[in-house]
Amino acid sequence: MNKKKESNTFADDDIDLASVLELYFSTCATSMTTDMLAVAGATLANAGTNPLTVKRVFSEETVQSILALMLSCGMNSESGKWAFDVGVPVRCYIISVLCAHVASASFRILTCIF
Repeated sequence: MNKKKESNTFADDDIDLASVLELYFSTCATSMTTDMLAVAGATLANAGTNPLTVKRVFSEETVQSILALMLSCGMNSESGKWAFDVGVPVRCYIISVLCAHVASASFRILTCIF
């Protein structure tokens, strides 16, 4: 028996649970070099524009949503404490990388600590 379907977690019967899990696990298994991670961070800090290509990769609304997710769940089970104590959007990774976004009226930076 599928516990998720039993508990009506997915109310829509058209949702393929296997596809949802495949997407989740494939995004969890994304690999990046430090250079790629630095460009990704710089792109977020640059409001969605890649600083190397000067091409818009994300809309400002998408960047805002990403940063909101980083603040609310980027530290996994410690997200609430982090948001309360520090108040800076961050994403921690299992490989001991911490990416934090700091913004003010005069600058924006996303820094990654390895």
